[in-house]
Amino acid sequence: MTDKDGPYCVNWTIKDDAEDFEKSMTKDRPVRDPFEDQIAEQARHAIEEIYYLDAGIRPFACAPLRCQRLTHNLRELFILQDLDVQIDADVKDHRRPPAWMPF
Repeated sequence: MTDKDGPYCVNWTIKDDAEDFEKSMTKDRPVRDPFEDQIAEQARHAIEEIYYLDAGIRPFACAPLRCQRLTHNLRELFILQDLDVQIDADVKDHRRPPAWMPF
């Protein structure tokens, strides 16, 4: 991404549902203590966010209901990625985000 200060990195943590940010990803076994699991998962996400911020990377937690526009844009990109499209050179300028980007 680029803003007035120049290029920067972002980290998007994307889950199916906002509640998934509070549950561990262990699908193969039941959780003994759901409350303890929730606390541990929240702590893991907080530590991950601190690491990214410390490295100068902006973290974003996204779930479809929180990021409907992002979800729509990603879906469109996957659909359009196989099309052969001719684009003018000034439009291809990768330093400018396209108008459809939500940022």
